[in-house]
Amino acid sequence: MAFEKYFIELIKQDGPSQQTKVLVPFSPAMSVSSTEGLIPAPRSADIADASITAAKLASGAATPAKTINTEAGTATSDGLTTGIISDTSSHVTVTSANADHIIVLPAPTPGRMIVINVGANGFELRSSAPATIAINGGTASNAESAIAANSTIIAICISATAWKAIFLDADGDVAKVEAAA
Repeated sequence: MAFEKYFIELIKQDGPSQQTKVLVPFSPAMSVSSTEGLIPAPRSADIADASITAAKLASGAATPAKTINTEAGTATSDGLTTGIISDTSSHVTVTSANADHIIVLPAPTPGRMIVINVGANGFELRSSAPATIAINGGTASNAESAIAANSTIIAICISATAWKAIFLDADGDVAKVEAAA
């Protein structure tokens, strides 16, 4: 790995008309303060920001530094509780007692992508508002898409009202998830 040296030119005012110029080695681990001169750069732990709370991180009101959040989801008969993918997850491993149980995608955020790994039983995939938020173009009051066992789903939110989803079957073949109906 190559190491590059950077220098910063510091100018010291020695009097009304005299200045001294000095080249000082500089690294990304340093910063310059108008009052203290060259100092170590603050670590993120040193920066106090009381406005970021656990509740804001959980609700998505603040963007967490960790962008790959994993969770385990359990499909339920009504798609509630453990059947809802949280707003902060990007990778979900789903277990299901049977293929009629439901997993619900989080509220749509355009550009968001979620990977869902499916266990030995498939399940039904719903959007957070099936009547108005489509999966592959399909909407209805309880619209859902059948998801096969032992597959991997990649769901991409393309707008505030639509998700597109594909799946990889057990040996990696790619196909589109059926439109919610």
